[in-house]
Amino acid sequence: MKKLGVFSFILAVVLFITACGSTGGGNTSGSSNASTDSQKPDSGNLLFATNTQGSAWYIYGATMAELLRPVMNGRTVDVLPFAGGIGNAKMLDERKADVAFSFSITSKWAYEGNVAYQKKQENLRGLVGALDQYYIGIVASKAFVDKHGIKTVKDIVDNKVPVRIYTNNKGSLAEFSTSQVLEAYGVNYDTIKQYGGKVELTSNDVIQSSFQNGEADLHILVMPKGHPTISELSIHTPIVFLPMEDETVNKFKGFGYTDVHFPKGLYKGQDYDVQTVGFSTMILTTSDLNEEAAYNITKTVIENKEKLDGAHDALKDFNPENAMKPESLNVPLHPGAEKYYKEKGLLK
Repeated sequence: MKKLGVFSFILAVVLFITACGSTGGGNTSGSSNASTDSQKPDSGNLLFATNTQGSAWYIYGATMAELLRPVMNGRTVDVLPFAGGIGNAKMLDERKADVAFSFSITSKWAYEGNVAYQKKQENLRGLVGALDQYYIGIVASKAFVDKHGIKTVKDIVDNKVPVRIYTNNKGSLAEFSTSQVLEAYGVNYDTIKQYGGKVELTSNDVIQSSFQNGEADLHILVMPKGHPTISELSIHTPIVFLPMEDETVNKFKGFGYTDVHFPKGLYKGQDYDVQTVGFSTMILTTSDLNEEAAYNITKTVIENKEKLDGAHDALKDFNPENAMKPESLNVPLHPGAEKYYKEKGLLK
């Protein structure tokens, strides 16, 4: 009986410890996971969603990452080469990124849950807006234009011209804008195929080589000044920028785009202004990002304009005085960013 009593005592102790370990571990794990989930944007690496390598946004992101690393309290800044103008807001919503580049129009769509987005993302917050000026560009091979007498996309549609259209992958505003451009003229991807043409969704390097090899006729994209792919194309391949007519511009204004002309001289051989629509880049985050991080990111970007100017020609359009304006963000300002702007007298 004594041995049985000792055994029972030991067994009880083991079971007690096991139970405590299991319960404590479960609680700790649950608490840790909950903490990790709720604190994810504030712990570990800072994940910065941009766009594909070679894009303007990727260059912006790489430059800003170098500027941010010394002020992020030991956090590493990882520049993600995806997901583009449409996809980045979704990356934030799915907690796959902490900050991201977005456009003034796409942030509005995501926040309101319309146009390209199925649900409202009301936790989106703005840090820095009006970083540049972007345009929808409709770039055509000069050989294609000369062969068919093309002046606008309307000519392609009216004459049912077989056209090989290239744009970027799904998730990019370039691809979404391509759909919008075609829809503005009453057609879609299937219509283009019925004309004997095709629509290729691919990367910038494939687009560039396809034009150079005579395999592409039209490239619809969103572009700032000095877009790397278009700059290279204009140097090595004869291209033409097709304008939008007033009627088409008005359709786009209904989505929040602005009526703009991109001035002559942006690219080699472009000695004419081009009527199109535009918008600007912003840095987007969510309410999950802590105030200190938001403050530091905002401060670093605003106070390093000279270094940003040297990174990409398009960033020379950035005016810090417009960075916090509602029309530059289209989402609520993050409290950390608001604190910085008020300290500097940029916001009352």
